[in-house]
Amino acid sequence: MVAEMNEFHRFIQRNSKSHILDHGDLKTWHGRIFRKSVPLDYYAGNFRSDSARYPCLRVNNGIDDGSMRLPGAPYLEVPRLMKELSGEMNRRIAELDQFIRANPTPTDRARWAVMLAALYAGRLVRIHPFLNGNGRMSRLVANYVFARYGYPPAYFDPLPRPSKGYAEAGAAAMIGNYKPMFLYLLSALAVAVV
Repeated sequence: MVAEMNEFHRFIQRNSKSHILDHGDLKTWHGRIFRKSVPLDYYAGNFRSDSARYPCLRVNNGIDDGSMRLPGAPYLEVPRLMKELSGEMNRRIAELDQFIRANPTPTDRARWAVMLAALYAGRLVRIHPFLNGNGRMSRLVANYVFARYGYPPAYFDPLPRPSKGYAEAGAAAMIGNYKPMFLYLLSALAVAVV
């Protein structure tokens, strides 16, 4: 898994400026990263869905935040929501690219990049498209956004769940509150830049 994650980071470094990740990329990379570590081969690289071929993907999942279960999107909605997320991120990246070309202050540039990373990672966590590995994929997506806009990765090792603050940010994202994810990523990026 570590070798595959490193491969994804190399892909990000080479392609982040010219390629906008979409739901197909996320499925492909999830498949590469998790193919050796999931209970059944087809868990890797497939969204939760109403699959006749893989009935085990007909599962609603989410996270336990310690006090309650926070559900991800219903499995029937995951493929549609992921396509919508791809379209939204494509539009938002185009808007941010245009904003960056206008030469904003370094503070505004960083703020908007972190906001986009928090939205993209937070929405991925909220949808929870995969049976497992959703948090790791969201951290890789945040790294992609940072690379696109010239910042170092916030997560050098996205394999273990980060400690302080990440679980709370993920739980908040599950209910559509992305501000804690923004604050978490802002502090992670500040540490990475120093």
